[in-house]
Amino acid sequence: MNRLFLLFFCTVFIVKLISFLWTRKRMPGKQQAVLFTLYGLTMFLFVILQFQQTQLLPVGHLLNILSPHIKMWVDQLL
Repeated sequence: MNRLFLLFFCTVFIVKLISFLWTRKRMPGKQQAVLFTLYGLTMFLFVILQFQQTQLLPVGHLLNILSPHIKMWVDQLL
């Protein structure tokens, strides 16, 4: 089921991206920028989802440093 959804999502995404590229010349500049940003973020997040089982960025050291500070900040808010 997951692969079927993935195939369907990719097919619809590619079709919509191609239709956007064909009709973007008739759109205002700001609308083009917003749609291009959304399509770019979707592609970026899609690539990230493919590598969710592997660690792309070593954030363990950063989390060890920030965790006590975040906990103190949350305690002060509560």
